[in-house]
Amino acid sequence: MRELEANPQLLWCCFLGTVLFLCILPCNIIAQTVLDEDFESYSVGSINGQNGWTVSSGSCSITSDSNQVNTGTKAARFLATNQTIVINKNSYSGSEAGIGGVLYVDLWVKINYVADKDFAINGYDLYGGSEKRAFVFEFDAPSDNRGDFRIYNGSVKTYVGQYN
Repeated sequence: MRELEANPQLLWCCFLGTVLFLCILPCNIIAQTVLDEDFESYSVGSINGQNGWTVSSGSCSITSDSNQVNTGTKAARFLATNQTIVINKNSYSGSEAGIGGVLYVDLWVKINYVADKDFAINGYDLYGGSEKRAFVFEFDAPSDNRGDFRIYNGSVKTYVGQYN
């Protein structure tokens, strides 16, 4: 103790270290995976009814066509012919709080053809009966195998760049 009294810098460092330790101690850092799909365990054919996926309009099938697959042996293929396409995957029920804070997304999308419409991936907050859209990834109709990619956070549109 006398060493601390004789050296105010050492005393200050011990005090600061203790305060930092006490601030960090009660913090819980939790990471959770919301959706992790590689489609390898799925049966080739319609995705409807497989692992919580539902098809309301258009079609989505699991394919092993190597022209559609990025990694692995299977992929999901979305198709709409003169109609909207609505495919749902609910990771949480409306009675579960789900995630909060920052959401990180890593996905691979190959757009072979989009007629005159944009292609979008939407995320919804369904907690407590809400149907509030939380985010949108939007790919516009490509021209010369390139197109614009945008992200919406609520109603704010942010241009991210081009895809090809």
